[in-house]
Amino acid sequence: MSEDVIVVGGTLAKRKQVTSTIKSVLNSDFTRREKKNIGVVYTNLDRRLPNQFAADSGSVPLMKGVVNGNRRTMTDIRIAKGLNKNDLKQSVLHELVHVNRKLQGGGYKNERKIDLEVTGRLPGNAIPKMKLGYYFSPSLKFPPGTSLNKKITLVRKDIVTDRRSLTGSVQKSMEGNRLEKIVDKKYRASRIACRKGYR
Repeated sequence: MSEDVIVVGGTLAKRKQVTSTIKSVLNSDFTRREKKNIGVVYTNLDRRLPNQFAADSGSVPLMKGVVNGNRRTMTDIRIAKGLNKNDLKQSVLHELVHVNRKLQGGGYKNERKIDLEVTGRLPGNAIPKMKLGYYFSPSLKFPPGTSLNKKITLVRKDIVTDRRSLTGSVQKSMEGNRLEKIVDKKYRASRIACRKGYR
């Protein structure tokens, strides 16, 4: 199999958008070793996901007519319909970090830790409009009367703080083994891990 990305289902325009997004994420946010680890990425746009999930990942189902003669790793990403361009890119990145960590035997089930690593991998221009993901939840404690916009502003400050802690700069992104080691080392003290509320 020579393709790095296989997208089926949906409309032609949506297939092109998703294919382009996955390739962009692989090429800009992962090292060559990590891309080899992740292998071929497959998604079927006709599948439905529960409303609470933007994306999910798992083993590739048996696909009629698809032959993996080179026995490359294959990754299945399930993508919810209706994601805008920025959310689609971040959701794909989040799922591929899951997959990469899992295939390396790392801590791939901790959603907050995965989002911390996503915070380090995203390009600098994506940080101000980053999807809040696991940084935000209704259970976070804010001062009484705090508006939703103010809550989002406070959470975005946490994202910027974690980004600077990981890479040294909001504009600088990282990838590969170096970033993974920093995430593992700094996770417990990160803003996303502490989540003590905003008093």
